[in-house]
Amino acid sequence: MSAPRQARAVARLAAVQALYQMEVSGAGVETVVREFRETKDAIEQTAALQRVTNGRLLKAEDAIKELQRESRTTEDAKRSARTQWASVKISVLSAGLSMIGAVLVGYLLGRLH
Repeated sequence: MSAPRQARAVARLAAVQALYQMEVSGAGVETVVREFRETKDAIEQTAALQRVTNGRLLKAEDAIKELQRESRTTEDAKRSARTQWASVKISVLSAGLSMIGAVLVGYLLGRLH
Protein backbone atom coordinates (compact mmCIF):
# COMPACT_ATOMS: atom_id res chain seq x y z
CA MET A 1 0.00 0.00 0.00
CA SER A 2 1.36 3.42 -0.96
CA ALA A 3 2.03 6.02 1.75
CA PRO A 4 -0.82 8.40 0.72
CA ARG A 5 -3.28 5.52 0.53
CA GLN A 6 -2.19 4.23 3.93
CA ALA A 7 -2.49 7.75 5.41
CA ARG A 8 -6.09 8.02 4.13
CA ALA A 9 -6.93 4.60 5.59
CA VAL A 10 -5.52 5.61 8.97
CA ALA A 11 -7.43 8.91 8.88
CA ARG A 12 -10.70 7.11 8.08
CA LEU A 13 -10.13 4.67 10.94
CA ALA A 14 -9.42 7.55 13.34
CA ALA A 15 -12.60 9.33 12.24
CA VAL A 16 -14.71 6.20 12.74
CA GLN A 17 -13.16 5.67 16.19
CA ALA A 18 -13.84 9.31 17.11
CA LEU A 19 -17.51 9.01 16.01
CA TYR A 20 -17.88 5.77 17.95
CA GLN A 21 -16.32 7.35 21.07
CA MET A 22 -18.65 10.33 20.80
CA GLU A 23 -21.67 8.04 20.41
CA VAL A 24 -20.76 5.71 23.30
CA SER A 25 -19.48 8.28 25.81
CA GLY A 26 -21.56 11.26 24.84
CA ALA A 27 -18.40 13.37 24.67
CA GLY A 28 -18.19 16.39 22.41
CA VAL A 29 -15.93 16.90 19.43
CA GLU A 30 -13.45 19.03 21.40
CA THR A 31 -13.03 16.34 24.08
CA VAL A 32 -12.54 13.55 21.56
CA VAL A 33 -10.03 15.58 19.53
CA ARG A 34 -8.09 16.57 22.68
CA GLU A 35 -7.93 12.92 23.84
CA PHE A 36 -6.85 11.86 20.37
CA ARG A 37 -4.01 14.40 20.35
CA GLU A 38 -2.91 13.40 23.87
CA THR A 39 -2.95 9.73 22.91
CA LYS A 40 -1.12 10.46 19.65
CA ASP A 41 1.56 12.43 21.53
CA ALA A 42 1.94 9.61 24.06
CA ILE A 43 2.27 7.06 21.26
CA GLU A 44 4.88 9.17 19.47
CA GLN A 45 6.85 9.63 22.69
CA THR A 46 6.66 5.90 23.38
CA ALA A 47 7.86 5.13 19.84
CA ALA A 48 10.77 7.58 20.20
CA LEU A 49 11.72 6.05 23.54
CA GLN A 50 11.50 2.58 22.03
CA ARG A 51 13.84 3.58 19.19
CA VAL A 52 16.38 4.95 21.69
CA THR A 53 16.04 1.87 23.89
CA ASN A 54 16.44 -0.48 20.92
CA GLY A 55 19.60 1.37 19.93
CA ARG A 56 20.98 1.03 23.43
CA LEU A 57 20.04 -2.66 23.54
CA LEU A 58 21.84 -3.25 20.26
CA LYS A 59 24.94 -1.49 21.62
CA ALA A 60 24.72 -3.57 24.81
CA GLU A 61 24.38 -6.78 22.79
CA ASP A 62 27.45 -5.83 20.76
CA ALA A 63 29.40 -5.13 23.96
CA ILE A 64 28.34 -8.48 25.44
CA LYS A 65 29.37 -10.32 22.27
CA GLU A 66 32.75 -8.57 22.34
CA LEU A 67 33.24 -9.54 25.98
CA GLN A 68 32.34 -13.13 25.15
CA ARG A 69 34.88 -13.14 22.31
CA GLU A 70 37.53 -11.67 24.63
CA SER A 71 36.63 -14.21 27.29
CA ARG A 72 37.08 -17.08 24.83
CA THR A 73 40.40 -15.58 23.72
CA THR A 74 41.47 -15.19 27.36
CA GLU A 75 40.48 -18.79 28.12
CA ASP A 76 42.41 -19.99 25.06
CA ALA A 77 45.45 -18.00 26.21
CA LYS A 78 45.17 -19.45 29.73
CA ARG A 79 45.00 -23.00 28.35
CA SER A 80 48.00 -22.33 26.14
CA ALA A 81 49.93 -20.82 29.07
CA ARG A 82 49.08 -23.82 31.29
CA THR A 83 50.24 -26.20 28.55
CA GLN A 84 53.46 -24.25 28.04
CA TRP A 85 54.04 -24.03 31.81
CA ALA A 86 53.58 -27.78 32.13
CA SER A 87 56.07 -28.28 29.31
CA VAL A 88 58.56 -25.95 31.04
CA LYS A 89 58.14 -27.80 34.36
CA ILE A 90 58.74 -31.14 32.61
CA SER A 91 61.83 -29.74 30.88
CA VAL A 92 63.21 -28.34 34.15
CA LEU A 93 62.45 -31.57 35.97
CA SER A 94 64.07 -33.59 33.20
CA ALA A 95 67.17 -31.36 33.24
CA GLY A 96 67.32 -31.61 37.03
CA LEU A 97 67.10 -35.39 36.94
CA SER A 98 69.80 -35.52 34.29
CA MET A 99 72.06 -33.39 36.48
CA ILE A 100 71.37 -35.55 39.52
CA GLY A 101 72.06 -38.65 37.42
CA ALA A 102 75.36 -37.18 36.20
CA VAL A 103 76.38 -36.27 39.75
CA LEU A 104 75.52 -39.76 40.97
CA VAL A 105 77.41 -41.39 38.12
CA GLY A 106 80.40 -39.16 38.84
CA TYR A 107 80.19 -39.97 42.54
CA LEU A 108 79.94 -43.71 41.89
CA LEU A 109 82.81 -43.63 39.40
CA GLY A 110 84.90 -41.71 41.93
CA ARG A 111 84.15 -44.30 44.59
CA LEU A 112 85.10 -47.12 42.27
CA HIS A 113 88.59 -45.75 41.59
